[in-house]
Amino acid sequence: MKRVLVSGASGLTGKSIVNELKANQFEVTVLGRNLVKLKKELPGLSGYIEWNYSEESIAGFSNKVEGFDSVIHLSGAGIIDKKWSDDYKKVIIESRTKTTSALIKALSNCEQKPESFICASAIGYYGDTGEFEKNESDTNGKGFLPEVCTAWENEAVKASEHGMREVRMRIGVVLTAEGGALKKMLLPFKLFIGGPIGSGEQWMSWIHINDLAAAFVFAIEHKEISGAINGTSPYPVKMKHFASVLGKTISRPHIFPVPSFVIKLILGESASTVLESQKVYPKVLKESGFNFKFPELPAALKNLLK
Repeated sequence: MKRVLVSGASGLTGKSIVNELKANQFEVTVLGRNLVKLKKELPGLSGYIEWNYSEESIAGFSNKVEGFDSVIHLSGAGIIDKKWSDDYKKVIIESRTKTTSALIKALSNCEQKPESFICASAIGYYGDTGEFEKNESDTNGKGFLPEVCTAWENEAVKASEHGMREVRMRIGVVLTAEGGALKKMLLPFKLFIGGPIGSGEQWMSWIHINDLAAAFVFAIEHKEISGAINGTSPYPVKMKHFASVLGKTISRPHIFPVPSFVIKLILGESASTVLESQKVYPKVLKESGFNFKFPELPAALKNLLK
C-alpha cells in the first residue's frame, strides 16, 4: 500500500482529496499545526504529523517525513478570507512560498525521497484572460494573483532538483455544497434576488470537487505527468450562464445582477477574483485520459444541490 503525505488537509479540498486517496487504497498521513483539529476532522488516518514551518528545524522535520511515496501540498492562507491589505498580501504569498520551500528542503534530506511532489496552485496564474482560452503552455498574466501563483510555483519546481517528479495543480473555482464560492452565491438565490456577478460576461473556469480530488490521485498514479496541470472542467462558462443554470437548478430567479462596484466595496482589490475573466482549458488532463465525472455545469450543480 502506497503512503501519501498531505498538508493543508483540513480544508474542504483537502478533506475531499484525503477521502479519494482512502477510497483508492492509499495510506494517508496528514500534516498540520493543530493535531487535535486534524484528528477530529479527519479521523481514522494512518498518521498525524505536527508541523509549524516557521519554527521546525529542517533536520528534525526530515525524520518525520521519511518514507512517503508521494506528497500533496495544499497549504496556504485564504485568498478572499480578508481584504488585501499590504500585510495580508504578504501572508498570502509567504504562507505558500515558505511552506513549500521548507517542505521540499525537509524531503530533500530524506534517505527515501517521494516519487512525486504535487503542489496546489491556481488558475490565477493566468490573470485576466478576457475572451482568450489558456492552457498549461501559456505564460503567466499580470497582477497580484499571477504574482502569487508564479512565486508559489517557482518554489514547487525545486522538488525536481532533488529527484522528485513535481506537479503543479492550477485549481479553478471549486464547486462543493459544503462551502466555498458556491455556498456564498447560493444565499441571494435562496432569497429570490440571485443573478450574475458584475457584467456577467466574464468567463468562469470551475470544477466539481469530486473531479478535482480524482485529478490529484490521477496525478500520483500517472508518472508520465509532470509540471503544470489545469484543475478545471473542460467546459468553462460565462458568469451569466452560471447564474442561469444555478437559478434553474434550485428553481429560483436569476435576473438580479450584483453590480461590480458593490463587489469592490465588499471585497476591495480581491474583487478581481470574481470580476476578472478566467477561461482555462485542462489540456494535460484531457490528453492524459482523465475521465471527468462532471464535465458540464448542469449535471455538476444537480449533483451538488440535489
